[in-house]
Amino acid sequence: MVLVFINCNKTKDMIVDREHDKHREIKPIGRCEVVQSFVYLGSLIDNSVSCENEIRRRI
Repeated sequence: MVLVFINCNKTKDMIVDREHDKHREIKPIGRCEVVQSFVYLGSLIDNSVSCENEIRRRI
């Protein structure tokens, strides 16, 4: 038996919405925070499924 524990202080949830429905209410999963974007290894990851914000951030 393998047990997996998630540290909610370090874990964030991001829901990717391909239809760009900004009016949808997003509830946290468990106690983890729901975010719209985050930086991972120097790259901006966001829920718009586009790299436009990453390119603008680097210019």
